[in-house]
Amino acid sequence: MYLFKLVWFLCQKLRSLFLYLKQNWRDNLNIIHHIIYNMTIVMKLKGRLGNQLFQYATIRALSLEKKLDMYINTDTAWDNQGCLLNKFKIYNSSGYDYVTQIFHEGNGNPSHYMYDENIKHIQNNTVLSGNFQNVKYFKKHITQIKTELKLKDDTINELAVNYINDLKKKTGKNEIVSINIRRGDFVKWGVFDDNYVKKFIDTALSKIKNISDKIILIFIGGSLHNDSTNDINWVKNNIKYDDIFISKYSIDYSPHSIIYDMAISQLCDYMVIPIMSTINWWILCLNNNNFENNYVPFKSWTGDIHPYDDNYNIIDLPMNLNIAGVEVPEIPNAHNIKLHA
Repeated sequence: MYLFKLVWFLCQKLRSLFLYLKQNWRDNLNIIHHIIYNMTIVMKLKGRLGNQLFQYATIRALSLEKKLDMYINTDTAWDNQGCLLNKFKIYNSSGYDYVTQIFHEGNGNPSHYMYDENIKHIQNNTVLSGNFQNVKYFKKHITQIKTELKLKDDTINELAVNYINDLKKKTGKNEIVSINIRRGDFVKWGVFDDNYVKKFIDTALSKIKNISDKIILIFIGGSLHNDSTNDINWVKNNIKYDDIFISKYSIDYSPHSIIYDMAISQLCDYMVIPIMSTINWWILCLNNNNFENNYVPFKSWTGDIHPYDDNYNIIDLPMNLNIAGVEVPEIPNAHNIKLHA
């Protein structure tokens, strides 16, 4: 009797297993194939966080599309900034055994914001190298990628909430307009036009109703030397509105400041981005504001149209750039201008 029950029990379990395998045979074959053939693609990181977010999004989308595992070596540094991707809830495997080929975007000479159609033919055990700064690489999977690009550390989000609440309490105002002014190495490269940036900010703020009832919170960054003094002085000399604050994390600059500034910017009600750097692109992408509350440029400093959603408020102004042989000017300290931190 007991033997009969045992045999009957085992038969039921085998039947369930058979039905499961039958229903999920494609997925199970993929898993077995991964185990046997080590189907992994690898991204060679380059640049700082903004660049790396594009590279992560590209390899993540490719891994989802082709059902390949993926690996990124996050133990790297670039221009005085260690890799910050681990601050987010990214997907990443523990490593890889070997690679058989390298995919160079644009045959090793990628232009900014290009899209290389050849990426569709990527095979397993390939290293990817390039900028990948075009939303076409990952637009199909952007919803999942955005869920993975949330901060791991809840204390950072808590600090951001407390910082925003303190600003509102200090001013008695309830809405915040963020302005992301990226100078840093853009000045060094000759792609920061002072007059353009000032005119862009004035134009954007003129379109926001009751701007005098709102807090203006400025984020600066991009320095290669962990020193934001020049950028702070530029803001003091050029941005003349009431209740202007510079993010305390931008002022107390460190390689990790951008993580705190990203968390704070997500809580702002409006966003003004005069120059669309890679990090500003992601700050905009990860922001949950209504499209009409965000003001962005029509073109980037390279002259190419940026790959973001056309529903944003787009401001089209001419730039005057001097890209070759630019010296970074010292900006005099503006002691006479009241600016909060």
